[in-house]
Amino acid sequence: MAATVCLFFLGYAAAVFESSAGAFLQVGLVRLDALAALLCWYSLRQDTLYGSIFILLFSLLLSTFSVLPVYVFPLSYLLGFFTVRYIAANVLELAPWQIYLITGFVSMEISVIQLVGSGNAELVWPWGLFQAMVNVFTAPVFMFIFSRAEALLRKLRKEKGELAAG
Repeated sequence: MAATVCLFFLGYAAAVFESSAGAFLQVGLVRLDALAALLCWYSLRQDTLYGSIFILLFSLLLSTFSVLPVYVFPLSYLLGFFTVRYIAANVLELAPWQIYLITGFVSMEISVIQLVGSGNAELVWPWGLFQAMVNVFTAPVFMFIFSRAEALLRKLRKEKGELAAG
């Protein structure tokens, strides 16, 4: 449950920040993007059924920040979620560096679907690839932030439970 709260709170905060500060954080079509890392982080912590429901709801929330057709965000984020779930189910143990590479791959998937959905498929090269590379290099920082936020929520929830019981 803490991971889902982190998904919605941190995802919404990242979307608002990236939308409002986009001009300062963007070089060409490449920008600092926490959402692909958040998607991968969440996909590794949630089971498939509930995770896909919450990713669908989250992607519908994110589609309000865009002029793309409403189905583009759910399609791209659900495909990214299922990709991570498939890889996690078929690998014994994922090393952190592998998770960062998966984040880049999922970022590329999201970029391709969103650029094709916008009618700008020719921008996948080079901008989609550069965006994926930026996401690979920033994934460790974002994964650390998301894990700390989840730990803080779990700690607060535990303390609240102890106060209610005592």
